[in-house]
Amino acid sequence: MNLPGVDKKLTVCCYIGADTPRKSLQVIDQLLALPSVGKSWDLIFALDAPAYDIRYLCAQEHKKSGKAVFMESKALFGKAHWYRVMLANIRSEYVLLLDDTINPSPSCVESIFNHLKANPELEACAFKHDAPSSPSQDSQRSLPIPKDGPILLKTSTYREFESHQIDEAQKVANRLSYFDFAMAAELGVFPENLKGFPMRNLFFEHPIIPRDTALDKAQPLISIALCAYGHHPELVLRCLDSIIKEPFIGNHVEILIGCNQVSDEVMLEIERRCANEPITAIIRSPLNFNKSGMQRFMYRMARAPYILSLDDDMYFRFGWLAAAKDHIAHSHPFEVAGRLHSLSNRTWWSGKKKPYDSFCEKKHWWRGKRPFGLEVVFPAGQCFLARTAFLLENDYPDLDMRIDWDDVLLGDMVTQLDGQLIWFEGPLMERVIVDDIPSRGQHGGG
Repeated sequence: MNLPGVDKKLTVCCYIGADTPRKSLQVIDQLLALPSVGKSWDLIFALDAPAYDIRYLCAQEHKKSGKAVFMESKALFGKAHWYRVMLANIRSEYVLLLDDTINPSPSCVESIFNHLKANPELEACAFKHDAPSSPSQDSQRSLPIPKDGPILLKTSTYREFESHQIDEAQKVANRLSYFDFAMAAELGVFPENLKGFPMRNLFFEHPIIPRDTALDKAQPLISIALCAYGHHPELVLRCLDSIIKEPFIGNHVEILIGCNQVSDEVMLEIERRCANEPITAIIRSPLNFNKSGMQRFMYRMARAPYILSLDDDMYFRFGWLAAAKDHIAHSHPFEVAGRLHSLSNRTWWSGKKKPYDSFCEKKHWWRGKRPFGLEVVFPAGQCFLARTAFLLENDYPDLDMRIDWDDVLLGDMVTQLDGQLIWFEGPLMERVIVDDIPSRGQHGGG
């Protein structure tokens, strides 16, 4: 799967706060005007409960620019949470984290990037008014995000840190160098007294939630992650309407919508529903991230203990929410639930999908517990309910996922890790309707 940014030099991730519309609009305009955006750079915006004028501008820019991915939420997610989401699909050589307190002139961003490019021994650098004095051990373990940005780092360093527990990750962080600030005057936009500092305080870890943690009644029970693609209004609007028309949906569910190259007509109808319905967040991408890329974004946005992952070619019958709540209450904790399908002729699958076996065998969770050629059980129809922590701690789907392998790979992962893969209970099964349209997958979206 070729995500945008594979061959790019830099991905700029910009956090836009909720209470600075004038400044935010200026920052958005300046970044969209950078000549390298869409060519050698990628650009992602995260809008944290934005004002209407910011949302409107982003809707217009999404239609005409074909450059940037826009994420917006009704609820306040916070900067650290949004950075975690934006970093999910980064495959460029470097990533630059900004917020709307920075005035990102073209020369400023170019100078920062060129400086690190010219100093490959630097794995990360940041800019702050006051360099921290000897951070305490507790502050190192909490790994706060520096407040004043920007932050520039090698993507490989972030990936290496993210894949380790905190004690191992600290060894990575300890390698990171101080930033040589001889170029402060050239950057221009930054005050001359800015100082660099080691990046051990940049990184963060996904919380590893114990499997048997009790469900918290104060938070949403389910995060719905709905992937929409292309121009299929008869599908995505039917699916979305079947979700939001359920009584009391806002009390128990957060709704996340990922829009992959969705047509203007469909996007307009989704926006209308977002204005009045309990939809938590929406991602607008003019680029086709494919389903796995959108899932990575949305799974990291999820705040509920369970994720209900959907394609837009399915819908619910009335009463599905009560059935889903009962199902979780009866079966918690479990890893994955769905309409299970058995692929008994694994040899046929491996022959038709020749790269699959070698792809699967290289996964970090692969333990060789089941030899190739035997059956695998997986949730069919691209619809499943999974524990959020299980997906995140095992990095599903990972950056190398292929859309035609995702459901089978999930079944393999649960089996290798001795997880609990269960059927939807009868009342829920009766209310989940899947329309499997083969032509959708041929387009690579979903």
